[in-house]
Amino acid sequence: MTDIEQVLSDSLEQKRSGDVLYAGGSFQDACDTYDTALSKLQQLENLDEESQRKSKVVKVFLLQSKAACMHRMKRFEEAVQACDAALECDPSNEKALLRRAQCHMEGGSYAKAYVDYSAVAALGASMPEAHKAIAALRLNHPEAVEEAEEGLAEQRRRRRVERGGMGLLGSIQRAAVLVLSTVLGGGWWVIATTLSIALVRYAREDRTWEVVGEGVVASETSLLHWLLVLGLADALMSAGEEEEGKEGGREGGREG
Repeated sequence: MTDIEQVLSDSLEQKRSGDVLYAGGSFQDACDTYDTALSKLQQLENLDEESQRKSKVVKVFLLQSKAACMHRMKRFEEAVQACDAALECDPSNEKALLRRAQCHMEGGSYAKAYVDYSAVAALGASMPEAHKAIAALRLNHPEAVEEAEEGLAEQRRRRRVERGGMGLLGSIQRAAVLVLSTVLGGGWWVIATTLSIALVRYAREDRTWEVVGEGVVASETSLLHWLLVLGLADALMSAGEEEEGKEGGREGGREG
């Protein structure tokens, strides 16, 4: 057995010891046992892919058990933190989501509880508790549900922006290359391409796109960026025209 396998085996053994303590009502001792096992897992380094997978599974088990201890001791904030850590490893973990929802509910964070219970229900999990809790929240805490629904709707809109907005920016970039290279002349296509790419990257990084209804529009800041670009384009056009005028004058002089 390798050192890594030994640590994983020891961690599972401590998990079982903690479960015995938990069953006997010694929640703090159980939590301490789980924490000891988690500390050992944290010290593992240079894991191959399979060892990482096994370590993550054991870690999630331990964090779920720790969250259960904190929940029973009504230390809801610490229980939520344990659930958060478990969900970082496994975002669709039903037990961690449900436990976090319970802690939010009992701790009075009804909007957060609604979000987590909704996530459990969306996973298709056969958990009547989630559906009952959602119904109870809608009945008893409609303001919190409204707040949660607004937050969920905003998340959905932002995801659409990330998907559709990047497509829109890509279309703008291609159009900018076409227009600028046409207006400025074939010899300016490199400048036109560079300018359009810089614009799109700047808009992405500066988050100058805002959600309006179901669509995406440029904010005032973004419009200023466009004006700067148009001003630069106008300067390039003027420079190009001036150069053409000089070239025409030189050709006229040679003809004369």
